[in-house]
Amino acid sequence: MEPSTQFTIRPLSDSFGVELSGVDLATCGPETHRSVDELFDRHGVMVIRDQLLSPEAQLRFTRALALRRTIPAKNSPIPTFRRFM
Repeated sequence: MEPSTQFTIRPLSDSFGVELSGVDLATCGPETHRSVDELFDRHGVMVIRDQLLSPEAQLRFTRALALRRTIPAKNSPIPTFRRFM
């Protein structure tokens, strides 16, 4: 089980966007994926600096977020999006 999800959230502006710090996307689990996804939905823009992700870790994190989406792949403007679903 993943330890409690704790990271810092700082607004980027008065209208939208946040910066997250204190999160390691290479090792985070489902609880953090859920929190990051909810923050992205709420704020529209998210900056997460200083991440060192291997291609495998990047794909794992991207897939975790893609699984929470309900947009059908065939309607995606990104042709390669299907492989993440």
